[in-house]
Amino acid sequence: MIDYSTVKSFILHPERCVREFVAEFFAESNIGDADVVQLLLDAYERGVEQGEGWGILRNVSMLPQTEATLRRLQKIDASDYNTIAHIDKAIVESDLELLRKFPGIRPKLPQNISILDNRFRLAAMKTEKLWEELWHHSESGMGHNLEEFDYEYGGLIVKELSARQDFPVDKYLERIQMVYPEDYSGWDETYLCALSGELRSEESLPFLIRTVKIDGDFVPERASEALAKIGTASVVEAIGREYLNEEIPFRIHATGALGNIKTEASENLMLELLQRRRT
Repeated sequence: MIDYSTVKSFILHPERCVREFVAEFFAESNIGDADVVQLLLDAYERGVEQGEGWGILRNVSMLPQTEATLRRLQKIDASDYNTIAHIDKAIVESDLELLRKFPGIRPKLPQNISILDNRFRLAAMKTEKLWEELWHHSESGMGHNLEEFDYEYGGLIVKELSARQDFPVDKYLERIQMVYPEDYSGWDETYLCALSGELRSEESLPFLIRTVKIDGDFVPERASEALAKIGTASVVEAIGREYLNEEIPFRIHATGALGNIKTEASENLMLELLQRRRT
């Protein structure tokens, strides 16, 4: 249970660093709470320096929206690119049913208009077709780096697919059992990480722990994000079993996951690991 009077006192705190810390806590720890969005917008409307204003809107865009918060965002006098981009992101990632009710609330930037159009198009597709579309798109990126491949389009498919009541669990479980060769240059693992996080799938823990161990940046980072989204005691235990036996790259990504799991178990493990490393 969140004590909103305490949250409000911190978000409206006179010290900027305190306000920013609390905003980032909610935005980056997968604690979806629309009431916090209202408090952040209260802070924004009270008047802040431009840089902090961008930070507040960035955090707002990472949290769930309601009709009330979208209307407040729409009323902001956005004349610079960063402000428009953050407001656009909040709109683009809102629930589609909510956006269908309010056709006047739409993004402004062309690229974000295109993203929302894709979301509506994907929402009209059957689940089986969406599943096929994801892996067809992933295959099309084989051998291409992030600059050459539209990774974000696959991310849109993942979000739509993972929300379906008839999500193909059996096919997903088959996929996470696959072990890709070390020289694999495709995107399947990154999309499986994204699916695991969206599904909050504890069945994916062996796959995610294995993926965090991959030598690189992008793929293990996605696995770390998924572990944080799942955020259960089982995740903390799985990281704890592996941590001290692994090299620095694993420890960095695993610590990132633990840091975004705001539970007592995660905090205790980080303290324990710190003590054990010192001895």
